Amino acid sequence: MRARAAWAESLGTRPGRGRDLVRLVDGAAESAMETRLRVLLILAGLPRPVAQVEVMAGGRRRRLDLAYPELKIAIEYDGDHHYTTEAQKHADIEREAALRAEGWEVVRVVSHGIYRDPAGSVRAVAAALGRRGCAVRTSDEWRAHFRQLA
Repeated sequence: MRARAAWAESLGTRPGRGRDLVRLVDGAAESAMETRLRVLLILAGLPRPVAQVEVMAGGRRRRLDLAYPELKIAIEYDGDHHYTTEAQKHADIEREAALRAEGWEVVRVVSHGIYRDPAGSVRAVAAALGRRGCAVRTSDEWRAHFRQLA
């Protein structure tokens, strides 16, 4: 309900603001951090990644947090739980190996890459896009919303 109120208020004071917000909305995200990462990439001028892409790799169905499926670039946000147990670490290593064997490039981002070094995350994804033949030109629009501390 607060989102609708904010929307209505923004339309009344600045008509373009509502359109600005709409380009950032995506109901497929499974966590706030995935959303932050996606918004960072969009505001940085990178192509809009697709959320929750399902692919087959290693004989299993895998779901990618964000991806550029046509370029086979996966962008994975790894929260703390990815590093708490040996079993989870092993599963992540096996999953990434299976994706790479199918030709996917995997870019991993942790909270540091959003809260302390968003520029590094943007560079990593832009570099992956470049390696796959997608010329990108980044924008500094993200700097108004994300602080670069590193």
